[in-house]
Amino acid sequence: MKLEDSADGWELDDAEVRQRNAPDLYSIPPLEERLDVQVGERVALHFYFRGRDQHGVYIQSERLRLTVRAASPFGYVGILDETPASSILLHKGDSVSFEPRHIAGIYWNPGTSS
Repeated sequence: MKLEDSADGWELDDAEVRQRNAPDLYSIPPLEERLDVQVGERVALHFYFRGRDQHGVYIQSERLRLTVRAASPFGYVGILDETPASSILLHKGDSVSFEPRHIAGIYWNPGTSS
């Protein structure tokens, strides 16, 4: 979803672009790891939320964790593990589609060989 001027919305940050623009400040897992995320693993994505209040339009960023529920050569589908603090547009349990370029972090799961 694009953050258009006419409506509240959300979109995913491109972690590769963020890292490329600030390599000393922002690190992400290597591409090989982001391409090999498995069902059941947890990842972190950065979300941008657009909203309005009495002062006008604002955009907030939030890093959220998801559990991967589907993986394909075209990307992933994850379920939000938490509800965003800065938006009512998404909730814990919502499904989000994403690509390896969106993955800002990968969390180790006890009991896996990763």
